Amino acid sequence: MKRWAVGTIFSFIMILVSLASMIQFSNGWTIGDYIFKFLNQPPWSNGLSGTHYSVIAFLLLLLGGAICLKFSLESASAKLANRLNIITLILVLCWLPITYAGKQLVMRFSTGINSIEYDKGISSCNFKGGDDGRIIISAEINLTNHGKRPVTFHMEIKSPSTNDDLKRFFGNGLVLKDKDNTMETFELNPGEARTFEIEAYADNSSDLHMSGSMSTPTLVLFNEQDEKTFAR
Repeated sequence: MKRWAVGTIFSFIMILVSLASMIQFSNGWTIGDYIFKFLNQPPWSNGLSGTHYSVIAFLLLLLGGAICLKFSLESASAKLANRLNIITLILVLCWLPITYAGKQLVMRFSTGINSIEYDKGISSCNFKGGDDGRIIISAEINLTNHGKRPVTFHMEIKSPSTNDDLKRFFGNGLVLKDKDNTMETFELNPGEARTFEIEAYADNSSDLHMSGSMSTPTLVLFNEQDEKTFAR
């Protein structure tokens, strides 16, 4: 096999790996994030926020693959080089829309909590310690049920930060409850997209009295059948 052909194949592998790493699951993690976790490396600079290391790494891999492809095709015929360049451009431009459509299709045929999508971009959470020792939570959580059946569930909020005090304050997670200390119950109908405006309480298992806000809270949905954590 000619050297330029080997280089072209290697370049396409680099490009495909970088594109595949950006596929995002319904829980917010990408394949690249899982690769970093497998290598015992943090995907983010601050727990689940900050600089997204895995995206930067695989974008650099994509750039490297494109540069290698350019040099490899210099030895190929002009007609073949043009065709491969066009194919590569179409692949890069269409990859994310195709994978997004695939994710939506998978969720449409999912059941229960697995059919719910969390839009962290328009969700937020404010919290403060109450006088009674409980934590008062005001949150706006945007969820969409892509499934064909209603879903009833409870919510738990965790901090995406690696800050030690916040980790202590939130503990293993704050389950949303009402004034009577009963778990809040939420429901989404089939195809419904809704921003839940939540005023709730949670038990404070720490000795800290804190207040603050989070723009992208880590969310856990659970019921008697299943549990789903949206890491991002």
